[in-house]
Amino acid sequence: MKLKGLLALLLTLSMTLLTACGAQTQPTEEKTATSDVQTVRVGVSGDFYPFCYKENDQLKGFEIDLWEQLAQMNNWKLEYTVADFSGLFGMLDTGKIDTVARQTSSDNQARREKYLFSDVYLYSTYNLVVKGDSSLQSLEDFKGKKIGVVMGGDGERNLKQLNEEQNLGIEIVGYEGTPAMDSDIELGRIDGRVAPMLQTKRNIEEKGQDFKITDHIVYVEAAAYPFQKENTQLAQQVNESLQQLRESGKLQELSEQWFGMDATVDPRG
Repeated sequence: MKLKGLLALLLTLSMTLLTACGAQTQPTEEKTATSDVQTVRVGVSGDFYPFCYKENDQLKGFEIDLWEQLAQMNNWKLEYTVADFSGLFGMLDTGKIDTVARQTSSDNQARREKYLFSDVYLYSTYNLVVKGDSSLQSLEDFKGKKIGVVMGGDGERNLKQLNEEQNLGIEIVGYEGTPAMDSDIELGRIDGRVAPMLQTKRNIEEKGQDFKITDHIVYVEAAAYPFQKENTQLAQQVNESLQQLRESGKLQELSEQWFGMDATVDPRG
């Protein structure tokens, strides 16, 4: 009887331990599954068609589709923050976002010293855009005239540099976004603007804008994603995924879908 009692006691203790272990194991598995999902905070503009823009309160565009691909490949959860271009880098500096997805130039020396950039994923020429009936063609034609630029953008930086170096006498007018510039060109408040070929070509075609793109190339921009210097792991993940998308042809496919051309190859050769 004593032996039977002892066996019963041992059996009860074993069942209790197994139950306790099972109860402890389940939350650990749930925690592991949850921790595998990394949240990546992406800063975008809401008016930069067709790169990133809002339509019926939904974000759309090339950058959005590309980041959805990156998220799917890496099991990321994306959090988008919409702001004017001039404010996005302040958010990156203060850690409010992890990167900027808004055709950001990797050729900007000051930014290269401050941020860690991904590999280049897109190339775009920046041309002069004028009204459809304008005779203005080159920067020299704009002497004493007004050209609009996005404040804080590379168009502003490059145009200021050319204006000083070549003594062009151009009045540079800063704007928060593209729509206001287009409106002022139509109203005659400015004579033209420096604009990315990819964005402007699609706008003119799809929105029926009375603008034309001159053959004068102000500069070529190589776009990449900026990260804080210490964020090496995320930058590496982005680079590896971009390479896979490039090799599979998906990156070119997205470019042709949104821009009507393959902008993943450097036009300078």
